[in-house]
Amino acid sequence: MNGQEEFRELEFALKSMPEKQLAPKAFKSIHGNLLEEANRLGRNDRRMKIFKKSMWGIAGVAALFLFVFIGLSLPMSSTSQQESAKVAHDSDGAYSDAKEDASTVLLSLELVEESLRTQGLEINNAERIEENIFHQDLNRLEPVIYNLSEGQISVYVFQNEYEVDSAANQFNESTATMNLIGYQIYKSRNVLMFYAGRSDEINAKIDQAVREMTAFK
Repeated sequence: MNGQEEFRELEFALKSMPEKQLAPKAFKSIHGNLLEEANRLGRNDRRMKIFKKSMWGIAGVAALFLFVFIGLSLPMSSTSQQESAKVAHDSDGAYSDAKEDASTVLLSLELVEESLRTQGLEINNAERIEENIFHQDLNRLEPVIYNLSEGQISVYVFQNEYEVDSAANQFNESTATMNLIGYQIYKSRNVLMFYAGRSDEINAKIDQAVREMTAFK
């Protein structure tokens, strides 16, 4: 019950009182004051109702705006994150592919010969001797033997890099009990080479040739 309704009840109670208990002049004065106060309270009640409705309306608009803003932000943020992840993934993938391509380009025997000759090494085909430990089959592959100005070089050209490590392990196992001296092992991608000789100059030239073969694209 609001203030205006309370005053209406007071007014009704006042009218119901016996006239003898209250003088007409006093009754009119009290009645007038009550009506004026009731009207004032009625106006205040109406203002409060309008204010409450306005507040609810503002709150509703704010809530709607916030809902729309969040609804639009989430997809945009998700899309941005997906695009960033895709760019990072593509960049990593491109880098990995380039790195893989650079390291998995297979070398040919012709390229090995050219690289050795480029360093000033004179290489001539030599006969393979099965009893020679540096001429043995590795991973079921026979080496190509070359004579140098000092010593020999055995060249194995495999189908992939993994066979190179496997062949090197096989060689180490087969010679574990031997006292081998005066030789060097060289690896470059899918190529394994053994230099049997004591020339530091030749070793340096082979090492440079291996560097160039490894950098070949």
